[in-house]
Amino acid sequence: MIGPIELLVGFGAAFTLVWPGTWLFRRLAPYIGLLDIPNPRSSHGIPIPRAGGIIFVALVPMVALVIAYWKGITLTGGEWALLLTGWFIAGVSLIDDWRSLPARVRLVAQAWAAVGLIVYGGYLHYFGAGGFGVIDVGWLGVLITFVWIIGLANAFNFMDGMDGLAAGQGMIAALAVAWLSMRIGLGWMAVMSATMAGGMLGFLLHNAPPARVFMGDVGSIWIGFTFAGLAVLGAARGEERLSVGFWILLLGVFLLDTGLTLTRRVLQGEPVLQAHRTHYYQRLLRVGWGHRRVTGLYLIMAALLATVAVVH
Repeated sequence: MIGPIELLVGFGAAFTLVWPGTWLFRRLAPYIGLLDIPNPRSSHGIPIPRAGGIIFVALVPMVALVIAYWKGITLTGGEWALLLTGWFIAGVSLIDDWRSLPARVRLVAQAWAAVGLIVYGGYLHYFGAGGFGVIDVGWLGVLITFVWIIGLANAFNFMDGMDGLAAGQGMIAALAVAWLSMRIGLGWMAVMSATMAGGMLGFLLHNAPPARVFMGDVGSIWIGFTFAGLAVLGAARGEERLSVGFWILLLGVFLLDTGLTLTRRVLQGEPVLQAHRTHYYQRLLRVGWGHRRVTGLYLIMAALLATVAVVH
């Protein structure tokens, strides 16, 4: 049985490893070509180490596995699939951070990872419809799950353009999922989420404004992909408490900003995959809000939504 002690151990162990690990990465990054050089779209003025997310991507799942072994938790096929496909997509994203891959190559890799997760982890079958009860979407759930996984992975990537934003949102969401999944008896999800929260806090101490390191695609896409996979696995076992609606509310700030921004670009005929600076957090920065103020606003809203999602 997983309780608060195990979650605190996972959180603390991940933090203890990721914090100094990220410090070491910051010093090695310039020597291995992992520097983010400022360009006209950048919000920073000096070269900053990037792809620091590789530290928590590598360490967090290992800490979670050690705790699972300690407590006798046996992972399901879907849970192993999420770990392995997550590492695969993180590896491709690390190459992109280092050498810049074409968008179609990244999307194909993400699609393969999503398909692998669906094959071994299942897909979303049911959706709540308020007073109409629960709707069984049948095989349409495969397409919905595919879009959900790809969409959430890229939403975190799109929103990782402000110091501390993605790491802070990820930490808040992971804490909420850890607490709720512990309450309903989903041991592995609770442990994995708690270690994610601890790892992201360790990284956030280097990434908070002014950032000394960026997480890169390797970190942001892995976080979004892992959350999407946990949502799929948890929906089947946690019933309504961990439904997709819970996750949409929990990550509502990121999903709303991303959704509105992409919709506007589509309606205006602008290329969706082309880099830009039209997200709402970027607009706030352009009108004079500082990094701390914008990040603080978004994380306060994220914390409020997380509270509502947990107590609902």
